[in-house]
Amino acid sequence: MSISRLDDRNVSDPIIRAYMHQAVVAKCNSYDSDLIPHDIAQDEIYRPDLIAQRVWGTDELRWVITRVCGQEDESEALPVGKALFLPEQAWIREQINIYSTSMPELDGTIQSI
Repeated sequence: MSISRLDDRNVSDPIIRAYMHQAVVAKCNSYDSDLIPHDIAQDEIYRPDLIAQRVWGTDELRWVITRVCGQEDESEALPVGKALFLPEQAWIREQINIYSTSMPELDGTIQSI
């Protein structure tokens, strides 16, 4: 079984993956002008995959929605009406590449957002 290039499991080490999740959440909270706004709708309450499909055109980034909402499990209810500010797909893919090919906490490459 192969995993998508947008899957966070491309970062095999769970500690490094946690650093990546932290960087993604920090970017979403950064108020950068390149973030994509999205308000969670009633029909998306249990559907991070639906939000990802609407925002990026793929459900493979549902893990981003879950993390940005501060949840660990995709089956938890999302807060209806919450305003999300999400990074572009290319930025997320870049982070997956960075964190999957290096050990940022060891080589000093963790960058503040």
